[in-house]
Amino acid sequence: MSLARRLVCPECRGTLETHAEVSEGDEIRTGTLSCACGQFYPVRDGVPRFVGTDSYVDTFSFQWRKHRLTQLDDATRKESEETFELSTGIKPEDLAGKLVLDVGCGMGRFSDVVSRAGAETVGIDLSYAIDAAQDNLGGRPNVHLAQADVFRLPFQTGTFDCIFSIGVLHHTPDCRKATMHLMRYLRPGGVLAVWLYPKYKLDMMFRRGAERFATDGAPYVLRAPLRLGRFGVAVFSRGAIWLDRVNNFGNAMARAVGRRLPVRLLHALCYGAVPLYHVLKLRPFAPLRLFIKISMHPDPEWRVLDTFDNLSARYQSRHTCEEVEGWFKEGGLEEIAWQPNFVGVRGTKPTKASSSA
Repeated sequence: MSLARRLVCPECRGTLETHAEVSEGDEIRTGTLSCACGQFYPVRDGVPRFVGTDSYVDTFSFQWRKHRLTQLDDATRKESEETFELSTGIKPEDLAGKLVLDVGCGMGRFSDVVSRAGAETVGIDLSYAIDAAQDNLGGRPNVHLAQADVFRLPFQTGTFDCIFSIGVLHHTPDCRKATMHLMRYLRPGGVLAVWLYPKYKLDMMFRRGAERFATDGAPYVLRAPLRLGRFGVAVFSRGAIWLDRVNNFGNAMARAVGRRLPVRLLHALCYGAVPLYHVLKLRPFAPLRLFIKISMHPDPEWRVLDTFDNLSARYQSRHTCEEVEGWFKEGGLEEIAWQPNFVGVRGTKPTKASSSA
């Protein structure tokens, strides 16, 4: 597939004319895309550029250049593949042969997963992380990348069999608008899946996820309420909301400081998460996690990356499954389902037959 043939001008939706300086097969390595409306879009290093700057996501440009390989799966680790399925409810192999859009692909973590499963994969990102994705995945014939804005996508409506976005849309200025904007690019019968930061994570665990745990296999914090049955879950869920509010407040305070620090200094300070992890894992110190906002990922490099990601992003909103489900219904999607990894929601665009029924 040549990506250039599927692109349109994001300003007027007009057809783009290609002007190749250097090509490899059907793909342009260096050149220009032009529109009759007068817009020109450069192609550099095989990536069409529909934005002139990384705008409000410059910290992501920095972090994915620093951590280009950190979250890629390999022969010994399949965490990204597992996260994809938990967050979207889609098995990667079910996307084989389908045209899939990864919105906010970063360095290509999930584009790697679905392209390995055989999907024709298009990844877009507003930041210069797209260059890291090109380094990681650009050699694959079924991967196509573009630097573009989710609010001004360079595609015809009704193009994709599946669109997913994991951990991205809550970093836009308007998460609801971004989510609903994606729906128009689904073909009839196409699937949209998004994963967003949860607003009340502990409460959702109690109210929606407690039944998934056997008492002895539950996280330590859940064992006491589970032993009390439904009453215990109901009582503790109320307390969980307050804990979530305290946790969100602590995160907001940490971000207020982090976002004001020079990017390189903040990144250097995030290495403090490596030893702090071992302290905060101890039960007497666990409550400090409400205020000391570091990642608790067991891999040290992931801890640094995830801590920086949280503290540096300009925009960060939090949501509930009920809220996102409301957006999907408003957009006319059907077969809406919540995923085990909160807040993951999936829906299907009706076919012409079902919409007329």
